[in-house]
Amino acid sequence: MNNLNIFFDNKILNENEINEGKIILKSKPLTLRIVITNLCNLECVMCGISNQKNKFSIPYEKIIKVKEFLPYLERIDWQGGEVFLVDYFKELFQQLSTYKNIHQTIQTNGLLFDKKWIELLVKSNTTVLFSIDGVTKEIYEYIRKGASFKQLLENITLFNKFINKYNSKSEKVLCVCIMRSNYLQIKEFVDFAIKYDFKRISFGFIHGTHVPPEENIFNPIDNKAIEFLRWQMPLIEESCKKYNINLDCYFFSFLINKKSDPINAHPIQQNKNNGLICRLPWINLTIDAIRGGNVYPECLCSKSIGNIMDEDLIEIWNGEPMQEYRKKILEDKYQDICSKDCFRVV
Repeated sequence: MNNLNIFFDNKILNENEINEGKIILKSKPLTLRIVITNLCNLECVMCGISNQKNKFSIPYEKIIKVKEFLPYLERIDWQGGEVFLVDYFKELFQQLSTYKNIHQTIQTNGLLFDKKWIELLVKSNTTVLFSIDGVTKEIYEYIRKGASFKQLLENITLFNKFINKYNSKSEKVLCVCIMRSNYLQIKEFVDFAIKYDFKRISFGFIHGTHVPPEENIFNPIDNKAIEFLRWQMPLIEESCKKYNINLDCYFFSFLINKKSDPINAHPIQQNKNNGLICRLPWINLTIDAIRGGNVYPECLCSKSIGNIMDEDLIEIWNGEPMQEYRKKILEDKYQDICSKDCFRVV
């Protein structure tokens, strides 16, 4: 049986096991999210990673444990810290690129690329998520302390050049964490996307335990900022539609006016998970260097299901903590085990 047959058979089996409400699975995960390091070349104002005293990258001999899942995966999402600070990452990325069933995505600040890396990424049709929280030098370099706006623009331009050279299917995603320092220029991110040929924009919001309160407009709610965003988002949607830019916005739930209908047609899709509030414990594992190699169903999950430093992933996949997640979701008793941030995103 070739690799693609193994991949498709596992995907069908996984869907059947979800529909049957299994909590111990014969199928393997479809996706991995790997936060490979807490090392970073920047000290962003909204990020607590730079304050971590213990700098840690998951060792190669531990992260290579993912190899037992490679024939079954459809996607691996790489995050940091900054992934390009990990010395073995290029070797690992190239190994995984030989699996045609796997699409790799990389979240990065985009400052550590060189020509060889960019060429490798576009030839591999990788999706690159550029974390860019300002479209002017002043705001960008204030939020992303240690960054160079000039270098960012040069790297994006070079990335576009290689996409065109190789007629690549690589996708660039403009990722923006909306906060006090940048929410007033939110519509300008669309102009930036148009100018630098981004086909997708992803607006996120600050969450977590190390958030500077002066930057957080969502907790507690800053009514003035929310009103501004409520006014701007329909205009942004219109512009994105006009220029064929896909838009993801993870703070729409904050913009719902309780005195009337939501500002736009963005209701929770009640049936998207076949009646389940979440399918992630059946399809995904997140390995997190920021939390010492702990493993979770997804990055926002608060309860660890294991640790890659001393356990095999196949044992974690069907271990008792993961079974608990699946069982409680099936029984609609997930409130004490799931992160509140997750439902704020939904």
